[in-house]
Amino acid sequence: MSGNWPRTQDDLVNPTGSYTTGSSGSTTGSSTSGLSGAANAGSSSGSGGVMGQAQDMVTNVQQKASDLGGQATTKADAGMEKAAGGLETIASAIRDKSDVMGEGTAQSVAATAADKIQSGADMLRSTDTDQLMTELESLIRRKPVESMLVAAGIGFLLARGMR
Repeated sequence: MSGNWPRTQDDLVNPTGSYTTGSSGSTTGSSTSGLSGAANAGSSSGSGGVMGQAQDMVTNVQQKASDLGGQATTKADAGMEKAAGGLETIASAIRDKSDVMGEGTAQSVAATAADKIQSGADMLRSTDTDQLMTELESLIRRKPVESMLVAAGIGFLLARGMR
């Protein structure tokens, strides 16, 4: 059994499991040096093909992710425009009601609320999605508790509205 083990660092193992001793030049099995060279050449060209395919797949995934991101941004912009229109409608309705109320504190409060709502609509129209997301993230980081309460309130209202 000890005769099968390589004796020096020049001893090589070929794929058949037999040993070739570099110092004596004798072999105990068949020579496979041509076969191993061909196998190495095939594996390197095969791995190059696999690497090319993998890179193509990564490129496709990146392109699809970019397309989806663009679609999401477009939908978010459309939603922001719709929300801005809704806010303007609310502000207009509040102004109409405040005119009927007559002079006084209630009319003043209603007019102020309508102005704030209108400025919110204007801000939505003038801000792009990325900028709005950055500002929203900053607000949530500064006021996490208040943000959670607002989110819970919006969730509650949406849940009641879906009934």
